[in-house]
Amino acid sequence: MPDPSQANPATTVRARWCFPVDQPGWENAWLTLCDGRILERGKGPPGRPHIDLGDVAILPGLINPHTHLEFSNLNDPLGMAGTPFPDWVGDVIRWRRGQVSDPAIARAMKTRAIQTGIAESYRNGVYAIGEIASPPWQDRQYSHSLLPIRLFHEFLGLTSERSEAAWSCLVDQRESMAPPEDSGYQQLQLGVSPHAPYTVRLEDVARLGSKAAERHQPLAMHLAESPEEMEMIDRGSGAFVDMLSSVDAWDPNALGSRPSIRAYLEAVFASPVKQFLVVHGNFLRQEDLDLLQQFKDRATVIYCPRTHAYFEHPAYPLQPLLSRGIPVALGTDSRASNPDLYPWREAQSVANKFPEIPGDQILRMATENGARALMLENGVGTLKTGTPWTGIAVDSRGLSSNETDPLRFLLQKEDAHPYPVWPLAPGIS
Repeated sequence: MPDPSQANPATTVRARWCFPVDQPGWENAWLTLCDGRILERGKGPPGRPHIDLGDVAILPGLINPHTHLEFSNLNDPLGMAGTPFPDWVGDVIRWRRGQVSDPAIARAMKTRAIQTGIAESYRNGVYAIGEIASPPWQDRQYSHSLLPIRLFHEFLGLTSERSEAAWSCLVDQRESMAPPEDSGYQQLQLGVSPHAPYTVRLEDVARLGSKAAERHQPLAMHLAESPEEMEMIDRGSGAFVDMLSSVDAWDPNALGSRPSIRAYLEAVFASPVKQFLVVHGNFLRQEDLDLLQQFKDRATVIYCPRTHAYFEHPAYPLQPLLSRGIPVALGTDSRASNPDLYPWREAQSVANKFPEIPGDQILRMATENGARALMLENGVGTLKTGTPWTGIAVDSRGLSSNETDPLRFLLQKEDAHPYPVWPLAPGIS
């Protein structure tokens, strides 16, 4: 815990409400901060000089565990709402191919898009990001980030030849990502992401799980995302098979001897990987849920509500996941399928679609669960004493002391837009 006698003086902030996630919220709240951490917290008059934030609620900074920042310069999602997923993948490929041909200009444009997405996230109350980095990427594209980033190297290669090329691209990240302390890269940590069943061999998923475990990194994979993916796995046919065959990128042997989503889950859980992010999971089945429940200490399902709605998928299996105690975190995905990078709106979407879920559970999905999945420092995603100060504020005018679910009230408040207040802490650079 910070020592108040250190060089940086303590600062106390006061707000009408505090919802710290680790315990129920309270009214007339104050927190004392020192060297970027929470020193004390309490209720009532602070009893010392303080910064009064007014009629707001303080929450932990939002965690966005799944996005693709390279699309952050898009004004609108690609395709149209309800577009079949393989058609949308085709739109993504065409968009990438339509970028400028000069490599230096293309890199500069990608860097600008990434930095635009980071800045947008910061303005919207995000404290940390889980980023899927499609090769080729460069670490300096993320340098001097305002936010901590867990950068997942995306592995792509369904055929044997493409798999070999992908492994050669997966350089020794420990050596390549060890910049000097004054370089501005301290916010960047690594992970690995075998992309999806239609782009990665099952045998490589198992190897990548072992690689992630060896490096103490999380692993993220898009799974059970679309009906076309499920048709490919179940029948070895459909739109994905046709699309891959047309570019000589289909290999039925890549799916293993008994193709199933469960086979991919088992391949990862067979390794000692510490955290497995199951991205989307829109079409998880009973056997998949049962296995995730068995390994719920090592898995988090990443639900992207507005991307799910964009593709007009059937109802999301949120209640079956929660009833089994499987951690769920909320992600935005990218601007290629979402109008913005605003996790609060994902939480609002959940509040509207699932009125039976308490507000504190939704907030946990937008904060602590994502931090756990990204293997951030213990306590990030909460406002526990002794943990990093990640506070954001949201307008709480109109919230009554008698409200039965004050967090749900805030989530359904149209003019409630979180903004960062964590830079108020001494010691934050």
